[in-house]
Amino acid sequence: MGFLHDIAPNDLVPQVQFGVVNYTHAVSSVPIAVILVNVFVIIVSIMIWKQIRWPGLFIASVSMFIIAAAIPISKFGLLPGNCGEIILSCGFLLAQKKLLQT
Repeated sequence: MGFLHDIAPNDLVPQVQFGVVNYTHAVSSVPIAVILVNVFVIIVSIMIWKQIRWPGLFIASVSMFIIAAAIPISKFGLLPGNCGEIILSCGFLLAQKKLLQT
């Protein structure tokens, strides 16, 4: 769904943000694949939370979802989304460490 929806039409146009050239879609749309993956991670993190009584991955995944949805790219650029990705990656690493300890 993500590839066919975002990349296959190949309607990218250059756009300069903060002195850096980024390629964006000519017509903006909702990132369906990203939303579905985030929802999937939230559901899996709830199951992990119930299994090992550790909410870390849930907190990280919900934080990523909120950061990506609430902070506008037009105002702050890609930095908040990238920070959310780092938070989510740390959540994955901590969850793996916690699962290996149990």
